[in-house]
Formats: sequence, structure tokens, C-alpha cells
Amino acid sequence: MFWTKGERVYDPKVREAYNCKWVDEDLAGLTCGLIGRHEKTAIARERVEPMEIVCYPPGNGSERHLDGPHRSHSIVYFLNGGYGGGELAFDSGEVFRNLPVGSAVVWQNGPEAWHACLPITSGFKWIVVSWVRHAHALGAEREIHAQFRPKVEAESA
Repeated sequence: MFWTKGERVYDPKVREAYNCKWVDEDLAGLTCGLIGRHEKTAIARERVEPMEIVCYPPGNGSERHLDGPHRSHSIVYFLNGGYGGGELAFDSGEVFRNLPVGSAVVWQNGPEAWHACLPITSGFKWIVVSWVRHAHALGAEREIHAQFRPKVEAESA
């Protein structure tokens, strides 16, 4: 999935993985806190998009890409070890590999934030990816959140 001229476009060449959208209020709060500390400012919960749980099987990864002009920050939580490859590599030269379970990498999006997940060579890599939208992009985000919130039936009296 990538953005071009304000439209969402799915491109399977960008990421080959299994993923699902997920909303977890505790993790969303943690995301706000981590990014808030990173930027030294408060981040409103409503700016956090539904997260994605992603599993990269052997041979898969993501191509070099940007996370979209509507996103101010990205964060990746690492859920497991025991896989080979799968480095999170930035054009700046920063490479994150074999981070401890529970670690997170936070970055500010912009034209300098090109990155990729290098192919997995063995095992499976599990991550949670979260994004924070720019404040001016919140209208569309409210609609996205509504799609993934659990429906609660009103109790009958």
C-alpha cells in the first residue's frame, strides 16, 4: 500500500507479508507516549492509526519505501527473535537487526525516511507496526478507526 497524488494504491511489490489491522488501546497509548518522548510533545490518541500485526515468512520483506505523506511518525514493535535476515534498513545507513523482543524503533517520516525490511532468510519475523497521522489528516483517520472498532451491542433492559 502506498500513496500517490492523495490516493491509496496497493502494490504487492512493496511488502510481501501476512498482516491484519488491529486496535489495542493500551498499545496505542504506549505509542503516543513513545512518540511524545521522541518529539518532546504530547501526541493525541486519535492520531494513532489502527496497528498492523505483520508476519514476514522466509524470502519476504518490504521494498524501499516511505510510509506516506499523511503520517508524521512510524513505530515498529519487535515481537520475536529466532529469525535470520529481516533487518530494518534506512537509506541514512541505520540498520536495526536482531533487536530484543519488546523493543521498538520510532522515526519521523519525511523525504529522508526511506526504509525497507530486508528479506527473511530463516524463520518468521513478527512485528506490530503503528503510524501516527499529522494533525491535519485526522478526518480520514476517524473513518478508518470506526471500521476497526468492535461493535458493542446495547444491553437490553
